[in-house]
Amino acid sequence: MPEPTAIYKEPIHTNGTATFTSLPQNGKADIDVPVLMYHRIIDNRVAAKDNWLCVHVDVFDKQLRMLELWGYSAITFSDYYLYMQGKLILPRKPIIITIDDGYLDTYTHALPLLKQYGMRAVVFVLGDRGLHYNKWDEHKGIPPAALMNNNQILELYREGIEIGAHSLSHPDLSCLPKEKAWKEINRSKTLLQEELGIEPIAFCYPYGGVSPLVKQLVQESGFQFACSVFSGPAQFRKDLFEIRRITVRNKLTDLALRLMIPQKIITGLREGIRKNKRITEH
Repeated sequence: MPEPTAIYKEPIHTNGTATFTSLPQNGKADIDVPVLMYHRIIDNRVAAKDNWLCVHVDVFDKQLRMLELWGYSAITFSDYYLYMQGKLILPRKPIIITIDDGYLDTYTHALPLLKQYGMRAVVFVLGDRGLHYNKWDEHKGIPPAALMNNNQILELYREGIEIGAHSLSHPDLSCLPKEKAWKEINRSKTLLQEELGIEPIAFCYPYGGVSPLVKQLVQESGFQFACSVFSGPAQFRKDLFEIRRITVRNKLTDLALRLMIPQKIITGLREGIRKNKRITEH
């Protein structure tokens, strides 16, 4: 006997309207979902301007407001998983907001605004809970940035933020031998379960480093979804273990354009530019 169908709790929008999608037939998802990629939400305007990984908190505020005005509702991968099983009805315009690495400013700056707009997100954190700053960026000369501690991550989780795994220590998994890649993937899931009591169903490839082997290891570790960066099909539902994301930069107009133009067109333009560049270099 299937469980009763749940209706996704729509965030309160200023226009007071809420529309919903139909359930998938035979458990097959039939809609596409834009997936946004953030890293850091900061209050330093100079750093936000100079580093593509950073978005100023005021710009993030405006981006969330724009999503609200355009009728988007932020869901999580767990929501989509229930939708695939026929247990959840999604809003008409779902979107997934992802934030990588688990920086402290996700807790101090992003969380209050997400709560203000009634939006959820998926935050990918490292399994090695002994890491307290972005050690993987040291060789690039990037200043150290604090990561969230266990209590802060758990507070996000209690506020409805989904916690995903981002490997143990943030290496490029596609460059590792099988045994090390397996440890980085599988152990990150296990440690989040043991130390935080959270069982992540979504994984994020550090640097977007994915290969057929890495993708296989992620599936064998029990994850249901995995996010890349620029690789993967343009359509969300085509490959749930190589989900292409929209990089969000420190500009409101940039996000607006990326949402207005279909992802498959952006993908085609990007691939065309890369192809022409290769031809020119040759």
